[in-house]
Amino acid sequence: MAAAPRPAGEEQEPLLGADDSAVAGIARRQDDAAQTAASATAAGDVTYHGGMIQRSQKVFTIFWNPGAPFPEGYQTTINQFVRDLDGSSYYAIASQYSDQTGLISGRLTFGGTWLDTANPFPDTALSYADLADEVDRAKTANGWTSDFNSYFQVYTPAGIVSLVSGVCGLHYFANPAVGQILFPQTGCFPGAPYPHDAIIDAAINTSAHEIMETATDPRGDGWYHLDATGEISDVCNFGFGIRGADGSNVVLGGHPYVVQLQYSNMTSGCVASLAAVRPSVFTGAATAVGSFQATLNGTVNPNGLTTTAFLQYGPTTAYGGQTPAKTIAANAGITPVSGVTAALACSSLYHFRAVATNSGGTTTASDSTFTTTACGSSSGTTWIYRDIGTVGTAGSASLSGGADLTVNSAGADIWGTADSFGYAYQPLTGDGEVSASVAAVENTHPFAKGGIMLRTTTAANSAFVLLDIRPDGQIEFMTRPQPGGSVTFIAGASTSLPPSPGPAPRLILTRADGVIAAYLGVSNVWKAIGSVPDTMPRGILAGMAVTSHDRSTLNTTVFAGPFVRNFLLGLPQGWTDRDVGEVGVAGNSTYQNGVFTVRGAGANIWGTADSYHLVQFAPFPDGSSIVARVTHVDNTNAYAKAGIILVLDDGADAANADVVLDVRPTGDVEFMMRPSAGAPTQFLASVRITTPIWLKLTLMGPAVNGYTSTDGLNWSLVGSAQPDFGQMNVRGGRPFVGLAVASRDTLRLNTSTFDNVSVVGSDPSGLPAFWSSHDVGATGRPGSAFFDGGIFSVSGAGANIWGTADAFQFVSQSLAVSGVPGDDYPVTHSQIVARVTAVAPTDPFAKAGVMIRDSNDPGSVDVVLDIRPTGDVEFMTRSATGGSTKYIGGVNVGLPVWLSLARQGYRVTGSVSADGVHWTTVGAATPALSSRQTELGIVVNSHDTRTTNRSTFDNVEVRLPQ
Repeated sequence: MAAAPRPAGEEQEPLLGADDSAVAGIARRQDDAAQTAASATAAGDVTYHGGMIQRSQKVFTIFWNPGAPFPEGYQTTINQFVRDLDGSSYYAIASQYSDQTGLISGRLTFGGTWLDTANPFPDTALSYADLADEVDRAKTANGWTSDFNSYFQVYTPAGIVSLVSGVCGLHYFANPAVGQILFPQTGCFPGAPYPHDAIIDAAINTSAHEIMETATDPRGDGWYHLDATGEISDVCNFGFGIRGADGSNVVLGGHPYVVQLQYSNMTSGCVASLAAVRPSVFTGAATAVGSFQATLNGTVNPNGLTTTAFLQYGPTTAYGGQTPAKTIAANAGITPVSGVTAALACSSLYHFRAVATNSGGTTTASDSTFTTTACGSSSGTTWIYRDIGTVGTAGSASLSGGADLTVNSAGADIWGTADSFGYAYQPLTGDGEVSASVAAVENTHPFAKGGIMLRTTTAANSAFVLLDIRPDGQIEFMTRPQPGGSVTFIAGASTSLPPSPGPAPRLILTRADGVIAAYLGVSNVWKAIGSVPDTMPRGILAGMAVTSHDRSTLNTTVFAGPFVRNFLLGLPQGWTDRDVGEVGVAGNSTYQNGVFTVRGAGANIWGTADSYHLVQFAPFPDGSSIVARVTHVDNTNAYAKAGIILVLDDGADAANADVVLDVRPTGDVEFMMRPSAGAPTQFLASVRITTPIWLKLTLMGPAVNGYTSTDGLNWSLVGSAQPDFGQMNVRGGRPFVGLAVASRDTLRLNTSTFDNVSVVGSDPSGLPAFWSSHDVGATGRPGSAFFDGGIFSVSGAGANIWGTADAFQFVSQSLAVSGVPGDDYPVTHSQIVARVTAVAPTDPFAKAGVMIRDSNDPGSVDVVLDIRPTGDVEFMTRSATGGSTKYIGGVNVGLPVWLSLARQGYRVTGSVSADGVHWTTVGAATPALSSRQTELGIVVNSHDTRTTNRSTFDNVEVRLPQ
């Protein structure tokens, strides 16, 4: 049964009381068994509720009887039964059940036994405290120690009862778990014949009931029926199946016993054993996660049959890849299974699961996820080194301090129709760039070289593009466009290598829009070396190439700050993510269709230091608010958290002063504060609201106010906090905010989801950060824009968006490049998406839609995708500044409608969708948009300078590559 919830905000482990049956699993008497079993069976399989199981159970027996002795053989036979459970096919029924860390092992340890004839019973029915005291006496008398996997069964004589009346036995949800087996009374007997003795066999049957339930549900939050509150034994209470002539139904350790059946999800029924059935499987955690590979882990119990097991993985739950299969012997028991993936994409979410097959069938474990580490980060990134071609002397590569990559390589040259060099690389999928500063190239030969390379494969004759520096500072830009072809020298330049005055020269190769371009940078002054057509496939290798031009010796070349970066759409502008504190398992986050999916481990956000995953937005000035709707929180622990946080950036990091407003899986909302760095966290207030729930933190002077809402429009104050801003200001910090997720378990991730996330300033319009509103052209009447509850309400006048000059209201984000090669990518590969929910019918040609344009000049180059009150969608462009607008295509749809403009280089594609997932292309255009600056946003035009068109949008987002 489920344990009673803790009071909101109480972070300490509770002391459970025995006066509430909600904190105990009970073995009902036979007169109650039929109703219990019927209701539980009707509910279907038992389900998992997020708690821990006893993976390696250790059972102690305590016989507490200061009066007349137990019947002869009572203690000895019960202890023999507990020993016989270990590794038995009956106890193996539990091994199909798991928690977030693995399967129950199917092995039981007998911890010891004690007969207590000295301590009298209290005058009243035994409470949990009475039983706990007896366990403490037993531990002291015998030198026993215990942990979470321990279970103490206390056997009491006739007439001694529990505060939970009318039962044969019970186990209390505690740490360690403690049970009481009541001396058999009416309704607790299995029925004749008995393999041993009626009283002994009744006690053994109840013991089996409680041991199995404690293994699978030690704290009341593991495996049970939600509707019937029945654990795996309750479902089959007093069901014995086929019994032999002596009354037994199982033989364990060579001894006959009569014990009730246990519920098996694997067979959806009550069984006496789990021998020779399909395997039990558990998906573990991904470890050694890098940018391009990970180790996947799981466990398998073959359940008495030779089994084959492997792990499936892929970017979706269709998987597509799998690790090599492993054969597991029939009698192997719980066996770990792992495999290393290969050639994954960086900064990407992957799904995986364990799969096992034997002659009984195939079992697939639940899905789990991991995210490869960030593209372009040398710290924590796995560089793969390989000698290419016949190099003569084997080479190597190593990272120094996570920043510098040293490559030691021999080889004859990179030239002709086949190469001979050393290569430290990472996979690169699609467009992106590779870059490094070359700090040193050893002068093993005038034509030795160290540089950056894009290469199709590791074959010696592979196609490639290379930008390198020779020891004398000469720059070479070369390519082999086709495998087996000759190398072509494209262009050259010269520079100086340290210790010459000035910084180390930096090399960049960018791959975008079918062109690979080479650049040389010195002191932030960049020079284009040349460019070549991109003839390579989408998936290639990017990295550092070194040759000594002498097979007998190694050339040592040092690359400072090397990185490989995919141009991928990432988190929205201004957002970054990281782990805070010692989280145990690395967290990550993704963003798609307006939803932040945040995965965080960590012990807690509590105490004097925190441990969680943070998706951060900075800065956060006075008068600002962060708003987010929490739509899901994984039940990794009753005190797992997903919410919003304001952090005082005082340099203490995990011990920062902060204010937290979060929701737990239980629906309890917590408002907490750490008033100063390193101080204990204070619980301030709580409410109880189930997800989805809107949360808001507002900074107003010295106060941080927390609010909740069910609709994002009407807010209720939860509480107000005043952390020590003075401490932060002395240290020169500034507050920032973010989304915070903690699993309260350093071994597993809590996956939580947020939507309608925004950071807004003190402006009355409430527009989120990076957004501004303004009229473009002669609109006649001024327009306006407001943002609330995730909805943009935009009013715009103006004659039209047409001809050689426009007039409309524009709510937009502006982007410009820094001049560094590759930085123009967010300008030239951006996307604006919005759902139009309403358009005022001010004119049949009034408009509401999405736009990309160079500037606020009324005659600017632009592309627009809009919908009119008639339902007509228009895709139009002005291809040159001051030119005429051209209608390209359209469709007729109803409101609401999703609109998208996606720019790739000069090509812009317009698409519509009814659900934001499945898109239909309306048209494409190639206007002369700038590669230096752009504006993306939503537009409204009334087609009448005397009035404004009020239109509404939601799910508005600008997507940029990271």
